[in-house]
Amino acid sequence: MRSTIKDVAKKAEVSISTVSNVLSGKKYVTPELAEKVRKAMAELEYVPNLSASGLKARRTFKIGVIIPDITNPFYAKMFDAMQRAIEKTPYRLLVSVSGYKSGKEGEFVTSFLGGAQVDALIPVTPQIDFRGIGFGHGVPVAIVDRPPSENADDILSYIYMDNEACAAEIADFAYSKGYRKFAMLTGDADVNTSTFRLRGYVERLKELGIPEDEIIIRRNVLNFHGGFDEMAEILGHRKDEGRLAVFVSSDIMAWGALEAAKSKGVKVPDDVGFVGFDDIFLSEYVSPALTTYKNPAEDMGRIAIETVLDYLGSGKIPAEKSMSLKGHLTVRDSL
Repeated sequence: MRSTIKDVAKKAEVSISTVSNVLSGKKYVTPELAEKVRKAMAELEYVPNLSASGLKARRTFKIGVIIPDITNPFYAKMFDAMQRAIEKTPYRLLVSVSGYKSGKEGEFVTSFLGGAQVDALIPVTPQIDFRGIGFGHGVPVAIVDRPPSENADDILSYIYMDNEACAAEIADFAYSKGYRKFAMLTGDADVNTSTFRLRGYVERLKELGIPEDEIIIRRNVLNFHGGFDEMAEILGHRKDEGRLAVFVSSDIMAWGALEAAKSKGVKVPDDVGFVGFDDIFLSEYVSPALTTYKNPAEDMGRIAIETVLDYLGSGKIPAEKSMSLKGHLTVRDSL
């Protein structure tokens, strides 16, 4: 027999109106009570009646997406996967680009959630804290490309890759190729993926016996120009000190660093080797072809859409809120 809203209320030990408010988002429900209701719905496999007036009135059939950089092919690929996952549904995507600025992210979140503009929110590589923002406002939030960092009760799902472990694997590979001098070019400190990759790379190199103060670390914008400028400066101050392995936190940035090395007459990978991150389409076409770590952008985007659509359609929360996806090292000619 199909479960009813009354069954959910009884199992969660709340009133029917509380269950209704969790479903509709019209009135505030504390995160603790909301979580009890969602767990009861999941256990009873309760499917909300979307034709009921309260739920039907609330639906906007729009999902908000916040992306840091739409010009980066990694994010473009992810968004394309989201679009394909949603095209046969009545939902549409509303996209805002933050430019890696937390202030902009906050503005977009307020705009999307204010006045029930969207039915769900998908922030990609976000920098702000979402504590109290998600279910606390009656809106499911699926965070992409960042591991759990706040109260999981407020968030529907986290979809990400273990950046520290991947960076450690890159350090191991560079060391195995005979490099003993190391550098890393990465994004600003408040870009969480950059920080995780930096930590994983440096910690593994230290375990391999490389002193931390001998690892060159430069931060800049994660784009072509940021990579070019930082690499040019490193090479401008560097003497013949042995082969240098450079891990760059994104392929776009690595492309810039590679071009800077070539402009200085540096032999790649004989003098300086490069490893990027993301495995975007141009990485196999630059010269020399870029060794890089495959970041599953398409899978992240597709799973994020499927997760929020499943919740919006059935009220079910994922069995595992935290989903860590796998990537792999793609070896080419630059290291």
